[in-house]
Amino acid sequence: HTIQQERAHKKTIKRRCNNRNWIHEFDGCSLPEWMASIMGIDRNNPAGGTDTFFGSTSNGRNMNRPCDKHDICYQTCGSNREDCDRQIFFDMLSVCTNSTESRDIKDECIKWARETFAGLVMYGQSAFDDRQNDVCDCIRGA
Repeated sequence: HTIQQERAHKKTIKRRCNNRNWIHEFDGCSLPEWMASIMGIDRNNPAGGTDTFFGSTSNGRNMNRPCDKHDICYQTCGSNREDCDRQIFFDMLSVCTNSTESRDIKDECIKWARETFAGLVMYGQSAFDDRQNDVCDCIRGA
């Protein structure tokens, strides 16, 4: 990190931390936009169904979709990463199985739930560690 990056990061943390209370931030599903674009998918609804959304598309206002709940879990001091990742997988599967879409779209949805879970298992540790440090520091007043 450069000094400028570190200062910008501290400002962001200060914005999220209000009097030792963490203000959750929601950004939908965490697949980078450039990657979603290359893959030709909506990162919040990779199966493309009318009711197969994994993440909110309205700046996190729903906060009840699998990726939103996962954001809350990662942004809760002392949470267990494996539990967070396992829960998002179950929540995504629930979205898929409860969908009113065709079998093909449901199958595509399940495929993306598995892909997302695999990505979290492989690449989620640094995001989890960063959120835990930020949130726990906030609550402790560090």
